[in-house]
Amino acid sequence: MHRKIKIEYILNLLFVAIMATLIPKVHSHGDKIYMKSDSIYVAEKIIPPADTLTRAGYNEAVIDSVINFGKKFLGLRYKSRGYSPQGFDCSGYVSYIFGKFGYSFPHSSAAMATYGEKVDIKNARKGDFIYFKGRSSKSSHVGHVALIIEADSGKVTMMHSSCINGVIIEKLNNSHYFKSRYLMCKRYQF
Repeated sequence: MHRKIKIEYILNLLFVAIMATLIPKVHSHGDKIYMKSDSIYVAEKIIPPADTLTRAGYNEAVIDSVINFGKKFLGLRYKSRGYSPQGFDCSGYVSYIFGKFGYSFPHSSAAMATYGEKVDIKNARKGDFIYFKGRSSKSSHVGHVALIIEADSGKVTMMHSSCINGVIIEKLNNSHYFKSRYLMCKRYQF
């Protein structure tokens, strides 16, 4: 009986220690709350890690760096559930290239789409994410994500990992497949 209590006590201490490392530290700054963790979202806002915050909410230099880094993988094959330079799926690719600059996103296009601010495609800008239906055009669920690398009045150029062509750059207006599956455009703070 005494031994059982010691084992439970040790297991409880181990659980508390593990949870303490997993629970993010919360910092407040004025009227906003920022979390320093492996996640960039808090209080229904997408927030980059505390050490990379910008008040303007848009850092073109960061976006350009992410895009240039992402171009290094052009032509890389698509890999279901891929999250590394051995092969990417769509959300794995976006997560990976932003991860190299200290930003973290869920490895799921549907989960990514639950955060950020919706913007009209006509107001899209470089760095916004664009979401599409998956293989079924009749579905209304998010099944694909791409990064906008150029935008001008609704004319969008995107970079993504496509299951047919791997990591590519293509114009949305020239792709009947993706044009017919467009769901929304979202903006995050960088």
